[in-house]
Amino acid sequence: MKKKIALEDFVSCFAAQFEHAESNGISAETEFHQLESWNSMQALIVIAAMDQKFGIGPDGDDIRESKTLHDLYERMKLKLK
Repeated sequence: MKKKIALEDFVSCFAAQFEHAESNGISAETEFHQLESWNSMQALIVIAAMDQKFGIGPDGDDIRESKTLHDLYERMKLKLK
């Protein structure tokens, strides 16, 4: 059985992959595609970090189809069922 991921842990893991100044404003409602440093390399870093921490990471479709971190979190929860 896969473990549950708390929204706070998910957001914290995501935010930890950014520079300190930018990570301070990241919340569940952050539209992450709008972050100044968001690009394809940053997406790969986030995917790898989440996979390492939670044992599962978002894929390209999850990232493309999500607007906010909460959207991305909900897609990840579906993978854990």
